[in-house]
Amino acid sequence: MDANGTRLHLVLGFDDWARSIVAPADPRVCFDGQHDTLGLRPRPFIFPTRAHATPLLPADRRGAGVDRYGNRFWIGSDRRSVWASRAAETRAFSWWPPTPGPRREPDGAFTRCESPAFDDLQLSGLAITPGHHLVVGVLDLPVGDSVGGGLLVFDLTGGGPPLPLGWPAGLGVRPFDLAATPDGGVVVLDVAHPSVPGPARLWHVDRHLRVVPPTAMQPADAYAPHFRPVDTDAGGGDATAAVDRCDLHRADAACAVALDVTWATAVEALPDGSVLVLDRVGPRDRLEVSRWRCGHRTAFEIRGNDPTDPATTLACTDQRASVQQALGGAVGHDLVAVAATDTGALARLFIVDDRGDQAFEFVLDETGADLVSSYHPLRLFSGKALISDGSTVSYDLADRWYPIPTLPVRRYATEAVIVLAPGDGTHRGFDAGAPGTVWHRLVFDAAIPPGTTVSVDTRAADDLVVLQRQRWLTEPDPYLRGGGSEIPYHEYRPGACVGQGSWELLLQHAVGRYLQVRLTLRGDGRRTPRLWAARLHYPRFSYLEHYLPDIYRGDRESAWFLDRYLANAEGLYTALEGRITAIRRLVDPKTIDTEFLPWLAAWVGAVVEPDWEPERQRLLVRYAARMFTRRGTPRGLIEAIRLATDPCPTEAIFDPDPRVDRFDVRVVEAFRTRSVPGTALGDPTDLAGPRYTAPEARWRLTEGGSALQRRWRAFLADRYDTGGGDLSTAVAAAWGAPVAAVGTPPAFPVLTPVIAAAARDWGQFVRAELAVTYADVGANDLAGYRAFLAQRYRRIEDYRTAWAVTATAAPGSFGAVGFPAQLPADGAPLQDWMLFVSSVLPVRRAAHQAMVLVPIRFEDSDEARRQRLGRVQRVVDVERPAHTLVTVAPYWAAFRVGSARVGFETIVGEGSRYVDLVLGADRLAHAAIPGGANWRVEDRVVVGRNRIERSAHPAGTGGQ
Repeated sequence: MDANGTRLHLVLGFDDWARSIVAPADPRVCFDGQHDTLGLRPRPFIFPTRAHATPLLPADRRGAGVDRYGNRFWIGSDRRSVWASRAAETRAFSWWPPTPGPRREPDGAFTRCESPAFDDLQLSGLAITPGHHLVVGVLDLPVGDSVGGGLLVFDLTGGGPPLPLGWPAGLGVRPFDLAATPDGGVVVLDVAHPSVPGPARLWHVDRHLRVVPPTAMQPADAYAPHFRPVDTDAGGGDATAAVDRCDLHRADAACAVALDVTWATAVEALPDGSVLVLDRVGPRDRLEVSRWRCGHRTAFEIRGNDPTDPATTLACTDQRASVQQALGGAVGHDLVAVAATDTGALARLFIVDDRGDQAFEFVLDETGADLVSSYHPLRLFSGKALISDGSTVSYDLADRWYPIPTLPVRRYATEAVIVLAPGDGTHRGFDAGAPGTVWHRLVFDAAIPPGTTVSVDTRAADDLVVLQRQRWLTEPDPYLRGGGSEIPYHEYRPGACVGQGSWELLLQHAVGRYLQVRLTLRGDGRRTPRLWAARLHYPRFSYLEHYLPDIYRGDRESAWFLDRYLANAEGLYTALEGRITAIRRLVDPKTIDTEFLPWLAAWVGAVVEPDWEPERQRLLVRYAARMFTRRGTPRGLIEAIRLATDPCPTEAIFDPDPRVDRFDVRVVEAFRTRSVPGTALGDPTDLAGPRYTAPEARWRLTEGGSALQRRWRAFLADRYDTGGGDLSTAVAAAWGAPVAAVGTPPAFPVLTPVIAAAARDWGQFVRAELAVTYADVGANDLAGYRAFLAQRYRRIEDYRTAWAVTATAAPGSFGAVGFPAQLPADGAPLQDWMLFVSSVLPVRRAAHQAMVLVPIRFEDSDEARRQRLGRVQRVVDVERPAHTLVTVAPYWAAFRVGSARVGFETIVGEGSRYVDLVLGADRLAHAAIPGGANWRVEDRVVVGRNRIERSAHPAGTGGQ
């Protein structure tokens, strides 16, 4: 409702558009979920067929793969060799079989496999398994006395010659394409002849290189992770494995899956264990893809659009279109699946047809596939294969491999017509609630770029049945409002696109309770209008009726013209009145425009950082007053730091009882980092009178001062060998001090000695022999000592009683108390002195000091770490009290010698930071070098070591 009381109908979001569009909706219109706009349906870009272009044939398919390190392998043009190229290079070299003559390594990057017995085989199909085996299909592998289809298995980790595995010759197996499966094996596409249509079969070979019959196939998540022995005759093996799986040379036709397809040309395995088969020309003379799971064909369709369902018709969140429309008549050549980026999707599928000019991308889920209208051009595709490293798809040009690019080429339908009329059933429309309503204006929040238009037709009536018989009347074309949106203080994102804003038209013919609006969206094929929201205002606030005499309404035609004429002025003044009515939003941090946030922050004395995003600035302005009440406290410092550094700050930062994350900003006050347990200081009542004390490795208070004196003399005697002479004289000579200063016998210095040699010996003694801290004490600490005694005893009389001071030496006040002349022997004097030097004095010296520990991720770069620490340091400099010293350090600085609190900052054992080392990306202090990849793969067959088959093969051709 605006300032004049005019109401409106709002259409915003997918649900509103779907309810408002009358079925059947035009299939050429769709709702873009990425931008939340309604527009013309996108169409995939189809590269025009090149003149005199030679189509790709099945004979061009040879098979290729990429290993875990990015190295690429493929079958050579002679179909009798395997070629390779490194991950970081484009130069290709023959990998197998080795060339005759002197052996020459390609710069030490690979080790060629030697196998003189298999240097003249016809190869077809190649795959690299998760266990790092390279498997190549062979059409003419010698099996017994005949020749049949088989496989060559190379161990990419261990090296060595390949392992031959063959099917019985009578089965007529001809492997054409191979694909690695999630269980570590391969699926083999067996076709009678690749160049003509005919029957085809699928063979599944598991990670133990044994054939899995259809009855034993399981989804990928059902494979047992434990080890299954492959030698079932050795005894004690897995009986299930022995029954379900068999060696290739013992396989029969029942172990294969017969495919009911016309012309199979490619196979690909999905993460869930199912298999996709590309039908080069399906039964309806078009490219088709079928999905097979556990030996059976499952429901899999290329979904189109149902024109009778407006929700289905509008749903094109990812700009998907009908694949039949895009690929009608296409001939399939190859396909490859990669990891899905959409939530809920199974995988992304790339298919290339026989033209080889572009690849088509699909998004797969459990029920089918949708074509993504992205343009993936291929430049002179040779047709060997599409390969993937799990996330990136590459194609071959001669003997080089290039990632498939994605270009932002868009094509749209050129025209679509929809009718907006909310409601259910046949009779529906916008309801004004009163007969004879004059509908006011229609406003679109939209982007209508040059070359596109939106036309509006309306019809209105007081009865829904009559409304269906009304003819459509053309309304004026909408125009872009020069003053921006009619919503007060609302502004569109600047620089988004040409033609974005509020498009408005004054309705000329819409009179009646019910209204229907027909929109005609037109584009040039390259661009589309995008409607974000539509607002239909009613009834018209008439200046003619409210502000002019009745005489101006005497003539009906003149009054109708004058009413529409004054509506132009009404639109201008209503916008101004709306801004006045909504003035309160200018002082609300949640609604004020971003450019005015610094101005509003100045009201409370806050300073907004210029590089902060608007959401962070709004939080500062909203909670500035609360932050000022906590300024200078640890919690206030943490709130300011989190507000400045959190990736996504929320109101939870300022909760009364905030949730503390284990890896969050932490303020460690210096006086809390060191503490002396009460048992180390003892109880004064226990120090009076005779008692039993057991000597320990380090001196404790309960042993008394005399025990400390004895330890001191023994320490000096060990350090300075007197040779039977006087100890005091030897120590005085070593220190360069008079004997009187040392004492006879030597006495433990109560204060830190000023002589350098004596201070060195004293420091080593207290660190090695005392179980408690003994701080350096000097003349400057006398005032602190007197304050400690005054706080401890309150009255001087209590102090005299506890210390048993004689009347002649009794001080009159705490200000007259001095340091003990020598270490007290026992009782309260010894307790008080050790408490002062071990706890009170260190805490006083650590007062007003703190360390801010900043969480930093180990994967962050050095520059990112410096920026984060610098940002926190700037906040600390502004927020800390002037008399304090606060330092900033990364989180791992909490565990430092001399400042760590055992049980608070220390971690025993291997923590979450202990990860495998990535060369060039990690630091040795944060990661560990893992073991070899060969031993990290569970239940892996090692070619040349594991026994796979025991059948009798000719010499040089048998299994290992």
